[in-house]
Amino acid sequence: MDIPHLILKAMKNNFLIIGIPRSGTSSLMQSIASANNLPYIYEPFRRGIKEFEIENIVFKTQLSQIDDKFKTETVTEEHLQQCVDFYVDFSKQFDKVILIIRENTKENAESLSVQNSGMDERAKYLYHNHLYDDLAEKLEIKIKMVNEYMIKLSNLLNVIGPNLLISFSVNIFSLN
Repeated sequence: MDIPHLILKAMKNNFLIIGIPRSGTSSLMQSIASANNLPYIYEPFRRGIKEFEIENIVFKTQLSQIDDKFKTETVTEEHLQQCVDFYVDFSKQFDKVILIIRENTKENAESLSVQNSGMDERAKYLYHNHLYDDLAEKLEIKIKMVNEYMIKLSNLLNVIGPNLLISFSVNIFSLN
């Protein structure tokens, strides 16, 4: 597998954020970049970008985004294992790695289903149980599978560099 190479001039303030769709990774990326006065790179692998010469960066991607097979609804276990192997190697170029999953897979699937129907991915979204449809039901199965591989990645990264990994899951909700 062709591993993209970051030419990092310093291993200080290089953040790698790996998550699943609709889990808050974009907001986290923007918050870390803003708080540390750093530039960020938003999901470059899904656009085919594979070379970077950057120092002090926030790099955000999704677990399944290493090639053109990144869509949650079509991802396979074989592909996810390739992604885990890829990110184990790729993460060695960063001094901080953050992994994010979303605990409520049903809400995650509904949110992704609505986004796939044409909603702007950065638009505010409120969970509505009655909108849970067939696509969301199928997506939830895939999201659970992706979460399992995120946990595998977390376990592997903890063995390699337990001091650099920050791993957490989120519950996203709104009262309005």
